[in-house]
Amino acid sequence: MTRARCPTPVDAPKADPRDVPVAALDGIEAGAHEVLADDITRWVKSQLSADLAALYAQLKK
Repeated sequence: MTRARCPTPVDAPKADPRDVPVAALDGIEAGAHEVLADDITRWVKSQLSADLAALYAQLKK
């Protein structure tokens, strides 16, 4: 999530929007197939293969 004007404020950490194109260009120069521009995105990506119950407490039985 980047800092931008929102009609409803979001109380969450936000990346500096200047960091996103810098990360994208660095990735292009490095030949990366994927660029994850902030810590939240990297964390989400790392959790995609995790057990859903680890992410959603309501699924625990």
